[in-house]
Amino acid sequence: MSSTTDSTSLRDWLATALRSGRPPPLDDAVTAQQLLDAAEREGVAALLEARLRSEGGWEALSERQRDALQSHVRGVAAHWLLRLDELRRIEQVLSAAGMRVLLLKGSALALWLYPQPFLRMGGDVDLLLESADASSQAEALLAPMGYVRAFDPGDTHFELTLRRHVDDTLRCELDVHSRLLNAAAYAELFSFDDLWVEAQDLHGVGPCMRALSPTHA
Repeated sequence: MSSTTDSTSLRDWLATALRSGRPPPLDDAVTAQQLLDAAEREGVAALLEARLRSEGGWEALSERQRDALQSHVRGVAAHWLLRLDELRRIEQVLSAAGMRVLLLKGSALALWLYPQPFLRMGGDVDLLLESADASSQAEALLAPMGYVRAFDPGDTHFELTLRRHVDDTLRCELDVHSRLLNAAAYAELFSFDDLWVEAQDLHGVGPCMRALSPTHA
């Protein structure tokens, strides 16, 4: 295998590692930071560690590379615990008002598709509510938690962005959708009630927050 010190070859090595779990040894010239940067760009750092450990490819990394990856993934796991706590708080606030919410995209996939949710760590949190009025109601309900509107959406948008900062640091960004599909031509394709009927429960959060069925996801 050619040197893995350039970004393209390192990306190829990551693909091999994730596919087989037993990649060729990583070039010692690749620094621990280069490995982490490459894995983070692809969003697979935690998945990489899990795959190498489960398939016997852990020794493909040097001790320094292993230590750096392990330490980083511990931080990712801790960050996910904070994310899960935030989801629980959001569900409790909205359910107390009799609202239903569907968790979308990465956060939902992490909870129902992956063996450990931190293996699919995403950025923002996407929520689907029943209507634009419900989105506005959610904005008011979440304001005491520190969420504020990031900007005013246009008239043809079905999405509201809320952000919560702590000590000037962004802690969570919510994309609150009132339609599953943002394109106006397809916005009415799926009703919330139809999606909710087939939705699946999520482990770790309350019953008023569910995920799309595999068919709709």
